[in-house]
Amino acid sequence: MGRPKKPTRLKVLAGNPGGRPLPPPAPEPLLPGNIEPPADLTGYGVEVWRNLAPKLRDLGLLTELDVGLLRDYCRLGAEQRLLEDVLDAEGRTIASPQGLRARPEVAILAQVRAQKLRLSDLLGLSPRARASLGVSAKPAKKTFEQWAKKA
Repeated sequence: MGRPKKPTRLKVLAGNPGGRPLPPPAPEPLLPGNIEPPADLTGYGVEVWRNLAPKLRDLGLLTELDVGLLRDYCRLGAEQRLLEDVLDAEGRTIASPQGLRARPEVAILAQVRAQKLRLSDLLGLSPRARASLGVSAKPAKKTFEQWAKKA
């Protein structure tokens, strides 16, 4: 399996340190012009979308192909908040004939958090993920293609 391949665009920016012939750049899907939340998102999921979508687009991490991943991340965020609200209101344990045991929501919340963490890496939402994607901390004012045309 090994390390994921670095996009050609990043190899060019790094000066092709390996000196091997570069493959042609992969086609880049267009950034979505309309970054309004999908109709099936509601409540907190919409808040998450409106917070993240513009930032990811400006960093070049949100393309037409990534919208479904972001929608799923937003849904998981809404589900996480719902589960946390239940646990805050009801507590993390329930009484049973055998004594106290964890509420089922605790296990579900752990699964939701794990799924959200996996999606956050795919979307470049963690510092480690952004570093592996070669994303700078500041959003670029110009796209790579605009910069390359002037160079």
